[in-house]
Amino acid sequence: MYTSGFLKCIRDAAGRLGLTVEVVDKANGRVIRVCSASGGAAFFGATPVQLWPLNNALSVSVARDKELTLRLLKEAGICVPDTVIAFQDAERYAHLDPPPACTSTFVESPPLEFPVVVKPNDSLAGNGLSFVYEPTSLAAALRCAASHSNGVLVQELLCGKDVRIYGYRGRGILRIERGTRSVPADGCNTTAALLADFPAETEQARLSLGSFIAQYGNQVFPAGQRISPYPAANYCVTGRVGEMSRELSDEERAICRTVYTSLDLVFCAIDCLVDKDGSVRVLEVNGNPGIEMLYSDSENEAAVEVIDFLVKEAIAGSLDNAGSLLEM
Repeated sequence: MYTSGFLKCIRDAAGRLGLTVEVVDKANGRVIRVCSASGGAAFFGATPVQLWPLNNALSVSVARDKELTLRLLKEAGICVPDTVIAFQDAERYAHLDPPPACTSTFVESPPLEFPVVVKPNDSLAGNGLSFVYEPTSLAAALRCAASHSNGVLVQELLCGKDVRIYGYRGRGILRIERGTRSVPADGCNTTAALLADFPAETEQARLSLGSFIAQYGNQVFPAGQRISPYPAANYCVTGRVGEMSRELSDEERAICRTVYTSLDLVFCAIDCLVDKDGSVRVLEVNGNPGIEMLYSDSENEAAVEVIDFLVKEAIAGSLDNAGSLLEM
């Protein structure tokens, strides 16, 4: 039987709310149904099936296309990083006018100034995500991303505080500051020496580390400055959970409303970078978000309240849909 931390979290919420749980996928345990005494029922799944019953399939597929999502949000007035797309196999899109670029052209002529982020256009959980600090590593990063998706994004690397906002019907319900692995500079040793034992378990982490050292290895940074060659904040990669809060800035609240109206996502995770002046840029939107950061801290009252709220809303939504069908 498949063990899912997500489904365990949903079962725990059901227990707190007095709901019953049925295992639908009896062979593998990847799908459960949560039921209320009033007749409501909602399905929840474990990867690779969809986790949540809250969003429609079209909106989830749009959000999974990172380049399309960023274009739609930019058109709606949201600030996003400069981003360009190319394809490993551009022949599939030769009918477009103009036809899209092939990844090989990016190697010959990088589309943005370094450093950049290179990532697959439609992969999840940080798969294929690399940070490139100088030209010699770009080809390998493009190949790594292309092994996960035909479409590959090259994006400007921004500095700032990494924040994930969970949104529900255009309202921010939880804000999480995220950290990543780093080492402190000591003002004496070179970056290469400080990073000699830096953990890099995946291909993309090793590639990013190598590129960082190639660019900055001989530098000595001021004591106390944090050095992070692979600043991926995905919890399943190297991310760390920081402060959780229900308090959002006015700009963050406005972003939640715009994401809802632009993408029609009932529930989503909005990944942002907030600079030192408080300005926010949206990096991507997840229409089928994991909540590992929430159930990793099961004692956090805000996290527990959000999970219970989402389960209750899924049940309530099933009753609303049932009523709509009966009225037809």
